[in-house]
Amino acid sequence: MIVENLVGRYNQKRKNKMPKECLTDRRTLSLNNKNVKLSLTALKSHFQETSKSPKTLPLGDELNRIFLQFNLVKNPDKDTFKAVNIDLPYTYKNGTETWCLFVADQNGKSSDETIEFFQEYLKDKLNLCQSFDIVPLAVLRKEFKSYEDKRKLLRSSDQFFADDRIYHRLMQYLGSTFTKNRKFPIPVKVRHPKKLKSALLGSHFFLTGKGNCFSLTIGLITMDNEELLENITAAISKILQVIPKGKPNLRSIGLKTRNSVVIPLYDTHLELESVFDTVKMDVS
Repeated sequence: MIVENLVGRYNQKRKNKMPKECLTDRRTLSLNNKNVKLSLTALKSHFQETSKSPKTLPLGDELNRIFLQFNLVKNPDKDTFKAVNIDLPYTYKNGTETWCLFVADQNGKSSDETIEFFQEYLKDKLNLCQSFDIVPLAVLRKEFKSYEDKRKLLRSSDQFFADDRIYHRLMQYLGSTFTKNRKFPIPVKVRHPKKLKSALLGSHFFLTGKGNCFSLTIGLITMDNEELLENITAAISKILQVIPKGKPNLRSIGLKTRNSVVIPLYDTHLELESVFDTVKMDVS
């Protein structure tokens, strides 16, 4: 009920003409931490209520995720297709994920030797629990030509990453099979273990010219509000750096789960304090 009350008040304010002094300054972005925590607590409460009805829950571990959703005033250029990595202070990944890493072919090594080399490299440098499937570029070219082969590859891992040295070549081999399913690989710096580990454990979204609404995972329902708040702050800071024209092009920001509506945190056309000021609950 708390989520519905917050969103209902927000929608009512959007219908009413706001006085000029209530408009948010488009040159700044200031979020009230207490209101962010209130939104997080409301989402957790909503999750607990809806969890009692299995029919309302999506499949997979995404049902536990909290998403940051933002809208732009103007779409990026239509040809834009950019993967954005976001370092999170607190990772939401628990070590059970399966990952696929596309790598460059190693000079003088066979595909099997390349796979063995990178498996040892990742084990030695990263010390992660996740399992990796290593796919050299030569293997991708030879063994995944058909649509069905690509579909099989798509279903083989939870998330895909690629050596940034070969990233520009992947579109011709993976194409729409991966882009339509929103599982196109994330570019990573394989040669830099610290940056690689940060990218693997962080969050990601694709900035494209096909719309003005984007979302990314910032944590799990089970995480502490303080940890989620730090992740949200880090994500917004990165978003403002990468979106075209920066802050003036950011229309709104909100939080949601897979089966909830969006709770607004920021809107360039509304002063949101009065949306929250009558809602009281423990946000610690």
